[in-house]
Amino acid sequence: MKKITLLPIICLMLCLTAACAEHTKIYTNINEFAAFSEMTQDGTDSISVKFDHDDGDYYESIIEDENNIEEIMSIIFSLKFSEGSTHPIPPGNNTRIIINQGENRFSLSVRYIAQDNMYYYFGSALQSKIYDLAIEFGVNQ
Repeated sequence: MKKITLLPIICLMLCLTAACAEHTKIYTNINEFAAFSEMTQDGTDSISVKFDHDDGDYYESIIEDENNIEEIMSIIFSLKFSEGSTHPIPPGNNTRIIINQGENRFSLSVRYIAQDNMYYYFGSALQSKIYDLAIEFGVNQ
């Protein structure tokens, strides 16, 4: 009799565990995100930058230097992502890049990736590189 009553409880616990595991996915590579599944580390033609001054003004530029593109793509493919948060991003700094690979375009914030109502933050390496290039382009901070 005890086996019969425990079976439904065990099944319920397994279902709940599976449902919770789906929401706690930890991404280890940018290609695991649906929007970036086809992006490659090589083959980038250019990177468009929309630099946010945090005051509503934007500065736009295009990175075409192969060395800068290679460094940026290396940073992107080595990103470590947070476990994901439902908390919205803090306001300000909406700098974005668009990676142009042939016919494909991949738009990316320099601070996070949003997917399935979750925000996945990453370190400051990409943001720092884009800021350094923005200064080279003559953007005042």
